[in-house]
Amino acid sequence: MSNFVELVTFRAKAGVTSEQVISAAEQVNLFLKDQPGFLSRHLGVTEDGTWHDILYWESGEHVMAAMAKAESSPHCPVFFGLIDPAHDSMDLFPSLVVAGR
Repeated sequence: MSNFVELVTFRAKAGVTSEQVISAAEQVNLFLKDQPGFLSRHLGVTEDGTWHDILYWESGEHVMAAMAKAESSPHCPVFFGLIDPAHDSMDLFPSLVVAGR
């Protein structure tokens, strides 16, 4: 069974700082660490201000279950509120090739 990748690409709303996004993302991490099937998260931003939130899960079912719980979690709303909905996309796909140490 391959792991699943959740790839979220977004821009923050006008006036939102990188520090605000990072602080809110750290709150989301408190939610994620308790979710079944959650493996890891990597968040970064490119020079043009596009954020890439890459999450690794044991299965697509785990992602969907966590997404259903996220809206009611006290750790997630601030982060979600910083995202510009006009510049937000999510892809979910199985990881086909893995390399690492």
